[in-house]
Amino acid sequence: MLTNQFLETATKQLKGVGISSARLDAELIVALVLKTNRTKLLTNPPEKLTKEQLREANNYLKRRTHREPLAYIRGCIEFYGLDISVTPEVLIPRPETETMVEQAINVAPKGSTLIDVGTGSGAIALAIKANRPDLEVQACDISPDALTVAKQNAKQLKLDINVFETDILDHKNSLSKELPWRGIDTVVANLPYVRKTDERSPETVYEPSLALFAEDNGLRLYRKLLSRLPKSCNLLIVESNPDQVNELTAQAKHYRFKYHKASEFISIFARD
Repeated sequence: MLTNQFLETATKQLKGVGISSARLDAELIVALVLKTNRTKLLTNPPEKLTKEQLREANNYLKRRTHREPLAYIRGCIEFYGLDISVTPEVLIPRPETETMVEQAINVAPKGSTLIDVGTGSGAIALAIKANRPDLEVQACDISPDALTVAKQNAKQLKLDINVFETDILDHKNSLSKELPWRGIDTVVANLPYVRKTDERSPETVYEPSLALFAEDNGLRLYRKLLSRLPKSCNLLIVESNPDQVNELTAQAKHYRFKYHKASEFISIFARD
């Protein structure tokens, strides 16, 4: 089959199931099959796909029309300039989360310690470390499967971060004795905050519910995080829905944190 013919057919099928990025997704599927990137595909496309390439492309297309995220099909996603490996055991990093990375890069004190709570694939921690090598970066998660992915990403990207298992800074965890809890100055967290009543895309069905949903208006885990922050923590950067910010701000005040808006989804809390 001609490459352009497949792209047109795939784009039409993807549009038919409501995927707004249909043409882009079709191009990325072909690039995946050809083991190249989209830029090279567009500048020097092969005239035809072989039978084996077409079979593989159709398999990926079928998965995508069932609304499986393209990041899981490809096994990776670009995040803040880094190629991050992702599996169904971790949440796919969102573009809006890059604002959290940008803020952390800008405000974390020089030579200080930062911890990414609920690290998942490690995308946030690794992007911060890549741009702020002076920081000591820690990353924790409750999911052993997610931590495996984070460690693999750190190794692949050759970035030195300390990855460990704990339930939201659980100080009673034996692992915590080995870590500088009192020296942590900045905490970043993209914890689950989606309410099960929230409208969401069909793709989220494929993502781990542990990384998406939280009770108590979506803020149960953030309440737990606030109650466990070390006294040394002066900066807290979190992601949430815009309609949760007021309640989150009220909770943070109990721990002497003042709210500063960074973007629609990202909030910075600074200790008074």
